[in-house]
Amino acid sequence: MSGRRAFGSITRERSGRWRVRYRAEGRMVSAGTFDRRVDADAYLAEIHTQRRHGEWVDPRLGDRPFGEFAAAWDRDLDRRGLSAKTRATYRSTAARHVLGPLGPIPVAQVNTGPFLKAFVRDHLDDHGPGEVHKTKQVIASIIDLALDDGAVVANHAKGLKLPNVARREQQILTPGQVERLAGEVREPSDRSAGHDGLALLVESAPYLGLRAGEFAGLRARRVDLDRRVIVVAETLYDVDGALVWGPTKNGRHRLVDIPKSIADDLARHLAATGATGDATVFAAPRGGPLRWQNFYRRVFKPAVHRAGLPDGTCFHSLRHTYASWLIANGEQPKVISELMGHSSIDVTMDVYGHLMPGTRARAAAGLDQIRPGRRPPP
Repeated sequence: MSGRRAFGSITRERSGRWRVRYRAEGRMVSAGTFDRRVDADAYLAEIHTQRRHGEWVDPRLGDRPFGEFAAAWDRDLDRRGLSAKTRATYRSTAARHVLGPLGPIPVAQVNTGPFLKAFVRDHLDDHGPGEVHKTKQVIASIIDLALDDGAVVANHAKGLKLPNVARREQQILTPGQVERLAGEVREPSDRSAGHDGLALLVESAPYLGLRAGEFAGLRARRVDLDRRVIVVAETLYDVDGALVWGPTKNGRHRLVDIPKSIADDLARHLAATGATGDATVFAAPRGGPLRWQNFYRRVFKPAVHRAGLPDGTCFHSLRHTYASWLIANGEQPKVISELMGHSSIDVTMDVYGHLMPGTRARAAAGLDQIRPGRRPPP
């Protein structure tokens, strides 16, 4: 008790409440008042224990506004090696959901389970699970800076339980559907302007498996028609109205073999457009690099509708189709992972494992063929 008294004090106010004071940075600091002496004693004891265990944080640090740490987080984004697209996504999420409601509130108050649960309930109830998870990720990243700065002792946002994000069922197209879709880009049935080059982009997508930004950023010099190989090395995205070049999603180059029929089409396309060197293979209708959002909104989605494809068909459906066709053709998961540019085979199996139900059975049947003296019945 004497050690605690040297550390702090409890006095009774004229109102009858008990005020707790403790020593911080050489001076006495008030920790507020309590109705009961026993509660004041317990609170002072808890602070004393935290100090001895190195877990105590000066509450004045936690009084700093959440927005102060959000500003530091925003500056830090540019130093973290993130792509321009990722930075733009984080900043957009923060601007829409975080900075306004949380900016003026003390960071220690934000960093409590009850507050965070109430925030999700009251401010994010109308948004889907995916948007809620992105918002939580931004909040947790900002609180990490407060943790590093000593304003909080733990990051409670990381442990916040949220609704599961339901995986959207991807559309797998048939070769006939792909041809119909490409045809609606080349010669639209509503007699609007067609685009031969963009039709080839759509037609080749399920045979090459490139991501949207990889198609937009594909330079002519990256296409080796003699070896029938594409070097996937960079991406091009429209970020806040500016075209931004960047690395691939995992930061690594990869080689993608071109089917002969697609290589022949690419050769004719490059000869017709005269694209060489750093020029992009697939240009905008009026020339210049392809602005993907314009292409998607003005060309791709209307073609999906005219072709009578399911509403959920998006450009990524063509990449999903590429993977499903490789699986149906018996390709090994490791090869598929490399062709698609996944960071690891775990990503491939997590996304496409449900399309490989016969893989384990085929493996077991193959081992049966090896075992001497035993042959499975025909």
